[in-house]
Amino acid sequence: MLANAYRRHLLITLLEQDQQVNIQSLIPVDVASNSEDVDLFTIQMIHSHLPKLENADIIEWDEETEQVQKGPHYEDLRPLIQMLAEQC
Repeated sequence: MLANAYRRHLLITLLEQDQQVNIQSLIPVDVASNSEDVDLFTIQMIHSHLPKLENADIIEWDEETEQVQKGPHYEDLRPLIQMLAEQC
């Protein structure tokens, strides 16, 4: 689950903000400068990364509002996510 940089970024963002986040706010700086990269990022998040994290109950994702929040198993990963956040 933590092997992908986009998933790690999402989980660290949830750790730091401790609230719901919109997937558009997760676009990395290096991706934001190119509209094709933004489209690819959004597609990857919606069709791959968010479903994987949601199926594992790590996040809850509202597809209509594009809001993501911590899921029931997020706290199980908190120590590892905190360690990753400290290394960034």
